Amino acid sequence: MAYVLGGARQADRELAEALEIQINHGDDNPAVIVGDPAADAPAQVAGYFISGEVSGAIYPTANFEMLPVAARIEAMNLALVRLSQAIAMQTIRFENPDMTHLPRFLAAESNAGHAFGAIQKPLVALLAENVQIGAQAPVGSLAMAGNIEDLNSNAPLSVANLGRILDNLYHMSAIQLFHAAQAVDLRKPPALGKVSGKLFQDYRQVVPFVDRDRIYSADFAAGYAFLRKAE
Repeated sequence: MAYVLGGARQADRELAEALEIQINHGDDNPAVIVGDPAADAPAQVAGYFISGEVSGAIYPTANFEMLPVAARIEAMNLALVRLSQAIAMQTIRFENPDMTHLPRFLAAESNAGHAFGAIQKPLVALLAENVQIGAQAPVGSLAMAGNIEDLNSNAPLSVANLGRILDNLYHMSAIQLFHAAQAVDLRKPPALGKVSGKLFQDYRQVVPFVDRDRIYSADFAAGYAFLRKAE
C-alpha cells in the first residue's frame, strides 16, 4: 500500500503543479508581450518586437494547449485505478479466515446467515468499471483550425473519467471501511490509534455492527456520505 498510495499522492502533486502553471498564465494565442526583447534573444524572437510609444511584441504561442494538464490527469487516473485494485484485494481478504483468523465472511456469533459473503460482488463490479474507465486514455487526434492544430488533448474526457473514478473510489472505500469496522468489533483489540480510533467511533455513529444479515444498501450509502463529508 505504501507504493500504491505513494504513487497516487505523487500523481496528485504533479497534477496540482501543472494546474497551477496552467491557471496562472495567459492562455491566448497570440500572446501580447510589452517591453523590449532581451539582449540575447534569438533573431526570430527579436523580429516580433516593434518600437513605439509602447514597445512590445505579438507572439504565436501554444499557451491554449491543455496537454501538460491532460497528461497528468491520465497519470492520476491510472494511479487511482491501481488504488482501486489494492482496495478490492485488501477488502476481499478481510473475509478469508485463513488470513485473518476471524470468522468466515466476518460473521458475528449471532449470525447464522451469509454475513459479508455477497459484498464482494459490488466491490468487484466497481473495480471493473474503474479499470475500464482508466483504460480510456484518449490518444487519437484530428487536425483542426485549418490543419494547424493537429494534436488535441481530449482534456474534458480525461477530467470526466477522473470524476467517475473518484466517485467509485468513495463507494469502494465505504465497503472497505464497512469490513474494517466489522473486523475491529470481532477482534476486540485493546486500543486503536488516535486517528483510526476516532474514525471507527465516528463511523459507528452512522453504521452499526452487523450482528445478523440485513440489506446492506443503506449501510453502503451511509458510509459513502460519511466519507464524502469526513475531514
